[in-house]
Amino acid sequence: MRGSFDRPPSRHCTVPHYLGESEVTDQELLVHEFRIATTRLARRLRQMSPSGLTPSQLTSLVSIRRNAPTTVGELADIEHVTAPTMCRIVNCLEDSGYVVRTRDDEDRRIVHIEPTVTGLDLLESIRHQRNAYLDKQLSRLDDDERSTLASATTLINRILEEDV
Repeated sequence: MRGSFDRPPSRHCTVPHYLGESEVTDQELLVHEFRIATTRLARRLRQMSPSGLTPSQLTSLVSIRRNAPTTVGELADIEHVTAPTMCRIVNCLEDSGYVVRTRDDEDRRIVHIEPTVTGLDLLESIRHQRNAYLDKQLSRLDDDERSTLASATTLINRILEEDV
């Protein structure tokens, strides 16, 4: 039975079609709404800063910045893709001037990947655009709503940490 959510579903959310109205539990409805909301937010943030990069290229560039210097194999593990797939992504990033490859001084078989100034500038620009959007949206909330969102953010981060 639909439980006692302290608020109705958002206008953007409908009860999942695969569940009958009388079968939906609070947990199922929360899962559904949470998935829809987080998907919409992620999509909106991607749209805020078109860079010409695919989502995979952009997340790989972020991983390169976080882990530099790194290798294709290390990146493939981090991004959960195969080494050939990561090699193609890095090739595109290199062709666009966002990363540079350098051979290891001691073991010439190892090739390190690092972001260029152009790549770092792109990531900073995207971060700035996304933060400005979120700042504008959050400024429309009252103090109690911002406090609720801060608590929810802590929970979301905990959920994500436990998933690893």
